Amino acid sequence: GTYYLNMKTVDVAGNWTSTYSSFGPFIISDECGTNYCAANPSSTGAPARIRALGSDTAAANDLTIEAYDMPLNTFGLLATSLAPGFVANPGGSQGNLCLGGSLGRYNANIMNSGATGSFQIPLDLTMTPTSSGMASVAAGDTRYWQVWYRDATPTPPSNFTDPVPATFSLSCDRRAPTHAAPERH
Repeated sequence: GTYYLNMKTVDVAGNWTSTYSSFGPFIISDECGTNYCAANPSSTGAPARIRALGSDTAAANDLTIEAYDMPLNTFGLLATSLAPGFVANPGGSQGNLCLGGSLGRYNANIMNSGATGSFQIPLDLTMTPTSSGMASVAAGDTRYWQVWYRDATPTPPSNFTDPVPATFSLSCDRRAPTHAAPERH
């Protein structure tokens, strides 16, 4: 959502001022990463999309990938890489592969978009697939995700969502610091 902060001040006698200052807008979202590399339209006439929801703090291990605006009742496979890329129509697909380098596939998580044309995959950041096995995501890593899915058009039989990256940060304590009361003499 979009939020604004409105503040009034208090003078030294404890009286509130009659005017206030406004700050904003502040955009607050639970999405991580910014999509890049546009997806081609699917059999629905619109491109399928992807987003990362949750925390980009590696230690929190709280990130979910959601694919949406997909054709109904279609299967999809989530892939990941350490680099962006671009390959138009790989293997005869009608979409663009926007992941680069070696790919990891979430083979155990082949999903179906069902009646909503969407699905979510909660990620275990301690078990991220790579081309050489599983690896943990660490602070400072940037990962890229994209869904490869079956499309209802007779030829070609597959397409891709747009991709989404996430750069993971260190864990941090966001609580307000506590300060000792000053000593009085």
